[in-house]
This record gives sequence, structure tokens and C-alpha cells, in this order.
Amino acid sequence: IYSLSVLLFSFGVFLIAVLGFAKRRDIIAQRFAFFSLSVCWWGFWYAFWTSQNYSPEKTLQLIKISELSAVFIPITWLHFVMEFVGKKEPFKYFYAGNYILAAALAAFCPTPWFFTGVHPVPVFHYYKTGGPIFYVFLAVFLILVPYAFYHLINAYRTATGEVKKQLRYLVLGWLISFIAGGATFLPVFNITGFLFILCLMPLYPVFVGLAL
Repeated sequence: IYSLSVLLFSFGVFLIAVLGFAKRRDIIAQRFAFFSLSVCWWGFWYAFWTSQNYSPEKTLQLIKISELSAVFIPITWLHFVMEFVGKKEPFKYFYAGNYILAAALAAFCPTPWFFTGVHPVPVFHYYKTGGPIFYVFLAVFLILVPYAFYHLINAYRTATGEVKKQLRYLVLGWLISFIAGGATFLPVFNITGFLFILCLMPLYPVFVGLAL
């Protein structure tokens, strides 16, 4: 059920990205497309390796393929949100530095520095075992994603009329997706009690589609 939920979410993300790009072709649409592609790639491969149909070695390979785009999710999300709400770059080279950091993390994905292997947890036969670089990525995720939400929620508070209504749907959709996405980190620490949240992920394209 978790694999299927994430797979449906990934297809929904792709369709929403296509819809968004069909409606507008400006820099905001481009940022949204980059973010959506990063999420879609991660979700597609996550759904496959959590399906429990592979050997430990093959599962680890699929994990590394999935994480190649996951490391770009925080900065592409933040960059899109800042463009969307009309906020300037926090300081010079902020975006460039974070994109370089994401590329460096991606370069480490195939190595044991990112994932040392797999281990069994309740629900899954094999789940990823984090290496030292994985915890760097986790820290980046926990800093950039809430920072983007801070600006998004501030924009919602000051908005009026149809813009406020649109932002309400966007906040709901992205809040669901990021809380559920954050739950996928927990089994690394042998915590699986919150995985049921993954079943809410297919709601993301519903709320974001309404906003679009």
C-alpha cells in the first residue's frame, strides 16, 4: 500500500507539472517543473524499491538511483517558492551554493558514504541504512523545507481574495506531501509508526490541481 501510494503520487506530480507548464511558461513554471521532476523521479524509484520484490543488492541500487534526485528536492522547492511569492534571494550565491551542494550530495549517492547498505525494519524487508553524507542531506532537508514553508505561509497570511484561496490549496497539498515525504526518513532510524501518512500522498495532486 505504501509503494502504491507513492507511485500514484509520482504520476500525480508529473501530471500537475504538465498542467502547470501548459498554463504558463515563465520562470515560475520552470522552477515548478524542476521541483516536480525531482520529486517524480524520487517517488517513482522509491515505489519500486519499497515493493519488496528485489534482493538486498538490487534494492540498494534502486535506493541510490532514487536518491540522486531526492537531494535536489529541498533547493528546487525553496527556489520555486521564493519565485512564486516574489521574495528575493536571501543573499548572493545562496541558490548557486545550494545547487552545488545538492550536486555534491548526488555525487556521493553511489558510494557507501551516503548509504552503507540496507537493514530490515517492520513493514519492509529491506530499508536504507544511512551513511555520514545521508545525515548532511537530512540536515539540508530539515533547514530548507521549513524555511520555504515560512515564506509560503507568510504570503498566505497577507494574501486576499482568489490569491488567498489558491495559496490555501497549495499549502495543504505541499504540507501533506512534505510531511509524508519526511516520514520516509524515519525507517532509517527503525521508526515505522508514521508510515501510514504515505497513504495521504495521492491527495497532493488534488489540492495543487485545484490551485492551478
